Amino acid sequence: MDANGDDRISVSEFKKAAKSLGQDVTTAEVKAMFSEVDDNGDGYLNYKEFEAMMVDRMEAAAMEDKYLQEMFSQMDLDKNGRVSYKEIAKTLGISKEEAKELIKEADTSGDGKINFEGTIYAFSSLIWEVRSVRSPL
Repeated sequence: MDANGDDRISVSEFKKAAKSLGQDVTTAEVKAMFSEVDDNGDGYLNYKEFEAMMVDRMEAAAMEDKYLQEMFSQMDLDKNGRVSYKEIAKTLGISKEEAKELIKEADTSGDGKINFEGTIYAFSSLIWEVRSVRSPL
């Protein structure tokens, strides 16, 4: 990631590394991330600052995973490890048609149900949709 070997990571180096990993981030997004951990305010990340940023990101991901597990558990009314569109409709107080629409992306088997393992990323997008249904802008 430290392309020029100066023992620090610049915004442009970070953007290039992120792009090589399939993440398209803007300069503003990278600067915002840097500002959270750039203790000396030089606009670069040294190893310690980079490590702090990565730990923060991993902790945030772990919290999101825990939140997703809790949401999934709350929706799994019959505790069978799968959530049906009917359970989503009942839990969220929406129509079955709306629930079918919400679950469509995460339903990899096409049976109108999702399980937590193997569908966490799709379920994550479902949760974001659920949040927007519960509290529209």
